[in-house]
Amino acid sequence: MKIIFLLILLGISAISSASTDFTPLCKSAYKEIISLRFTEAHRIILQEKKNNPSNTIPSLLENSIDFLTVMLSEEDKDLEILLNNREKRLQLLAKGDKKSPWFLYSQAEVYFQTGLARIKFQEYISGGMEINRAYRLLLENEKKHPGFLPAKARLGLLHCLVGTVPDKYKWAARALDFEGSIPQGISELNQAYKSSLANKDYDFLIPESLFLLSFATINMSGDRKATHSMLREFEKSINIEWTNRSPLMAFCLANLYLKTGQNDEAIKQITTLERKADQFPFLYLDYILGTCKLNRLDADAHLPLLKYVASFKGKNYIRSAYQYLAWYYLIQDNIEKYNVYMQRITLRGAEQVDNDIQALKNAEKGSVQDINLLKARLLFDGGYYDKSIAMLNRFSQSASASNPSMQLEYNYRSARVYDEWGKWPEAIKYYEITIKTGSQNASYFAANSALHMGMIMENRGKFKEAELYYRKCLEMDFSEYNFSISQKAKAGLNRLKNK
Repeated sequence: MKIIFLLILLGISAISSASTDFTPLCKSAYKEIISLRFTEAHRIILQEKKNNPSNTIPSLLENSIDFLTVMLSEEDKDLEILLNNREKRLQLLAKGDKKSPWFLYSQAEVYFQTGLARIKFQEYISGGMEINRAYRLLLENEKKHPGFLPAKARLGLLHCLVGTVPDKYKWAARALDFEGSIPQGISELNQAYKSSLANKDYDFLIPESLFLLSFATINMSGDRKATHSMLREFEKSINIEWTNRSPLMAFCLANLYLKTGQNDEAIKQITTLERKADQFPFLYLDYILGTCKLNRLDADAHLPLLKYVASFKGKNYIRSAYQYLAWYYLIQDNIEKYNVYMQRITLRGAEQVDNDIQALKNAEKGSVQDINLLKARLLFDGGYYDKSIAMLNRFSQSASASNPSMQLEYNYRSARVYDEWGKWPEAIKYYEITIKTGSQNASYFAANSALHMGMIMENRGKFKEAELYYRKCLEMDFSEYNFSISQKAKAGLNRLKNK
């Protein structure tokens, strides 16, 4: 009986001494995880387990490694590993210090990561349930520990995402009792980022909070000035250090350069990044580099794209990469290879992201793109607006200009160039022409024109006009890039509710 009593006391002692804390070693491991140095992170985590066997945070760190592996590799075997470890890690985290602000947050993060991974693999119902559980835990944690920085960042992201839910899925958001708006979410992400800069206890979270804030600003804010201002944040010494060591942060900055028409800088950012042998491969960078080089019409643009399709074992952006390779060879006047890669679009890849969906439609359509319009599109994507207009002028003087569908694309591309160039009277003129002549067309030209007219009006403070254009966009029946365009229009309407 004495032995049993002693064991019980030891058991109680073990439970009561459990801790949930981001120790210096945990912070070091986290930094290696953000840098995709998973082997080194595992080594540090093992050391933390030896030093502090009762600390539950290592379980969260291990889950984060598995989560990033799934998201970057897109392989079924990696998802299986994450899911197989989920329950065991949740049980370990539930034994932590209930008074710690990390206690509920760490469990919420495991649910959140698992939910995102499931959604990545199109397990929408189970993924939604996981994220719902994460949301509940985060709200509970917010009540117990108001303003806890990591939870603030995660809630900010969720509130942004709730603000973009399409109408046909609103019932699901209501059923899960999700609430939030894009302005609210971006405000929370901004608070989290500023707090990580100001508070040394949380400075290890600077890269993640900046990444999330940049993501939301680029994709959901509709605010061009805010997108440009994000670049200034990356100029801070601490963030320069992170973009030099982390492929994730280098991608984030390259994406910002692309969104602000600085294609050369995006190429420089990716090519100067030292990708080390002990880092988990982030092959999407090769896809981005290939598209950037094609935007500049570089002679070697095909090389990163070939590397991507040869090395990446996942499914997303494969069809799109083949589309870009086909365009590369079309520009090189190699019709034979153009046809080869257009055919490959139909043979491999998924239809989960808009770029892949559109690539497959282009391949099935079978028509060859007008070379001048194609070059105009690519040069525009790279921010080479004067060169893009030159190509559009060349098209307007060609025999192809009499083709109604090509003329519609010409008007649309003219509008987009003038818009991003800051020449709004010309942009509005061509947007209106595109909407008028293309609203019954299955292409995305008229819908995206309505979307960008809404953005122009919103940025000018003409909110009623902006709402009309956003709704006009959503009312159109179009098949190309439907998801991303509709999401942005929904985000616009969500923002207007707060203006």
